[in-house]
Amino acid sequence: MVADLEGKCLGEGSSPYSILAPYARWVEQDPEAVFAGVVEAVQRAVLTSRVSPEEIWALSFSGAFHSLLAVDRKGVPLTKALIWGDTRSKDCSLHIRKEHNAHQIYQRTGCPVHPMYPASKLLWMRQNLPEIYRKAHKFLSLKEYVLYKLTNKYLVDRSIASGTGLFNIRDLDWDYETLKIVGITADRLSEHVATTTVVEGLEPRYAGAMGIPSNVLVVIGAGDGLLSNLGAGSVEPGQLTCTIGSSGALRVLSQEPKLDEKERTWCYLLTDETWVVGGAINNAGLVYQWFRERFYPGEEEGYEALDEQAAQVGAGSEGLIFLPYLAGERSPNWNPDARGVLFGLSLCHDRRHFLRAIMEGVAYRMYEVFLALKEVAGGVKEVRGSGGFLRSPLWVQIIADVWGREVVVPQIIETSSLGAVFLAMYALGHIGDLREARGYVAIRVCYTPDMKNHELYLRLFDIYQGVYQGVAGRFSEICEIQATSAQRSSELS
Repeated sequence: MVADLEGKCLGEGSSPYSILAPYARWVEQDPEAVFAGVVEAVQRAVLTSRVSPEEIWALSFSGAFHSLLAVDRKGVPLTKALIWGDTRSKDCSLHIRKEHNAHQIYQRTGCPVHPMYPASKLLWMRQNLPEIYRKAHKFLSLKEYVLYKLTNKYLVDRSIASGTGLFNIRDLDWDYETLKIVGITADRLSEHVATTTVVEGLEPRYAGAMGIPSNVLVVIGAGDGLLSNLGAGSVEPGQLTCTIGSSGALRVLSQEPKLDEKERTWCYLLTDETWVVGGAINNAGLVYQWFRERFYPGEEEGYEALDEQAAQVGAGSEGLIFLPYLAGERSPNWNPDARGVLFGLSLCHDRRHFLRAIMEGVAYRMYEVFLALKEVAGGVKEVRGSGGFLRSPLWVQIIADVWGREVVVPQIIETSSLGAVFLAMYALGHIGDLREARGYVAIRVCYTPDMKNHELYLRLFDIYQGVYQGVAGRFSEICEIQATSAQRSSELS
């Protein structure tokens, strides 16, 4: 996104890159493809903005959490990037929980012990890729890799660091007890810096490819979800942001670390003085995308057309309930073995019911997180939406109806990018307080809940929770069968 100092979007650009899933539990991305996508997206944003390169004086970064890759002494990747959906380190997480005090780790780092987090991923690399682990000079996130390529510096902002399970969110330093548990020393990680840190200058060849000056000021930036709160204007106590993209998350800002005795939520850093309390789910837009690709093969149906089909079905999908656990799960149960469940399927149901049941299932999942977060963080006065689901009026209305709350939709829905703009404005002195960002956020529409639908959804949500409790004990068993079956199929092919 190219934006001015009033927070007005002047141009946008994007570039897709693939998610790789070569084996069960493995979910990766190619760091070179991601870097190429960054360069292309910035170039497109500059071109669409019609702003001359000389007018662009700062570059600020939003980046996804929880990825991990190894690089050698020349900065060349030795592995693909294991991203948030990768749960191959499940056994490592179980080992840490068995041999160490996992709750104390959570209290120090703000991250429950779970295979999503780089802490467990590092232990997996150490045990399963010993030669690569020994050869690796640094272990990085995708955002760090992009910044290294652009600036030739190994830096990690404390926001991304706080989402690794390796960083002490109270001391604002690496958590050396956890580093010892996973067998790594701090010198093999990047130098951690404040999210407002400014670095001057880019590698000239990449600056040229992006169409921006090489002497541009680089604001290190923060994690995408946390910046989404900032970009949505959710900066006051009681303001909650509901984000649904490939995954989903709920977050509120806090002036102090807030943790849950039941470990249902996490706590990361936005700045050195601002924490964000939240909960996230693995399966959101990812499930809708999966259904479109698998059940509409070769058809030209866009998401708007699919929404129109789902809208033909009434609230509750005529008694069809979908538990959307296709890729394990995070908050509040943190079960990497959770798998999808269809409940109530009958002869009357067709693809339209499935589509709506997916939307409703994600809304139920987010409502579970909402209830936990409200308990941990305090009362919720306002809900603001962010992410790709805002392009679907039906989905936003379903969220409002399931929760029984109004959902406020900002004018600009790419709130993570806008949040990076606001953080740069703060870092460079153009605003004196992050709360000023709210004044730059225009509201497009507010969705009011249908309380009759809400009553029905509460009944269905109760059934939904009962179904989960009824099958939760068998998830690990079905995962073992799936892994064995996948291996046999691979051998046969």
